[in-house]
Amino acid sequence: MNRQQDKFLSQCLQLFALNAAAVMMSAIEDGKILYVNPSFEKMFGISSADALGKDTLKLGLATQETRDKLRTMIINNGSLRGWPMQLTTANQVVLEVLLTTEIVEVNAQRYFLSKMVDVSEMQLHEDRFAQLAAIVDYSDIAIVALGLDGVIKSWNKGAEKIFGFTAAEAIGQSTDTFIPLEYRAMEAKIIQQVLQGEDATQYETVRSKKNGDRFPVTHSVSALRDRVGNIIGISKITRDITEQKQAANARNLIEVSLDPLVTISAAGKITDVNQASVNVTGIDRSDLIGTDFSNYFTEPDKAQAGYQQVFEKGFVADYPLTIRHTDGHLIDVLYNATVYKDTDGIVLGVFAAARDVTVQKQ
Repeated sequence: MNRQQDKFLSQCLQLFALNAAAVMMSAIEDGKILYVNPSFEKMFGISSADALGKDTLKLGLATQETRDKLRTMIINNGSLRGWPMQLTTANQVVLEVLLTTEIVEVNAQRYFLSKMVDVSEMQLHEDRFAQLAAIVDYSDIAIVALGLDGVIKSWNKGAEKIFGFTAAEAIGQSTDTFIPLEYRAMEAKIIQQVLQGEDATQYETVRSKKNGDRFPVTHSVSALRDRVGNIIGISKITRDITEQKQAANARNLIEVSLDPLVTISAAGKITDVNQASVNVTGIDRSDLIGTDFSNYFTEPDKAQAGYQQVFEKGFVADYPLTIRHTDGHLIDVLYNATVYKDTDGIVLGVFAAARDVTVQKQ
């Protein structure tokens, strides 16, 4: 190698020594490596001393077929930019890389100057995220991945179902599209905290559908990290809790009722009660559930007959019964009951409400 070539290699060394990408220069004719930078050594686990004078085949980086194919493409086109391929390290780890190669000429000799960017972490993360998204793709959970710029990179079927936007409509957009204006500052603050290394945050909030309807959700925000812990994006997981909220509200209404309320299975067993039922019987909720409805009346047979009448007619109104409290005192009540059904119209049991008429009877 003459002085000009030595000078060129020296310049390469200065230009590429601190480059984060792996850089390699090799002869076009025989493929022998003339220069590698420190990032190449680190990425492939091959020292400069071991790499120089050898070709990629002897180093085990690529197969003969792959090398010949790339060599032909580069010579025919003059360069190759961002070509995705797999290369094997000295430890037999297969890396996903993007290869960019230019043909440079020094002292009438042509060389390949190649830069390799390891995208294995990105590919691994995308694969894992895709697997996770596939698991819940048809559930009610929205899983959304954002880049550090806040732009949506991934949008699963659950997100389509919850928000009403297709993946094609959502990807490339900001999630502000689905966040009501008054909640955006809070969301931005939480994301900033996560990006600064704080733990994942889960909370209840409100989101907007494509048609503008607002709905309650549980929402979690966490950082997406690479293998060495660097934050490379944001994960958002959202669950629509409209039904849970409605059920909770209905439960609250039941609990504040002064009338004893009870649900009874087709077998005549108590399946749920409110606090008023506990008060009127003197028996804890857990002890009432699973027992016979008729056991808590002075006339069990009459209570059973009333229960059967509900199944026969679909309801009963002002059915007189007397409840016996555990301390012995009696409470006269009028029961109103109706059957309740599932979405297919199948009767599941009876919902009954009792009105205390002890004072009126006195």
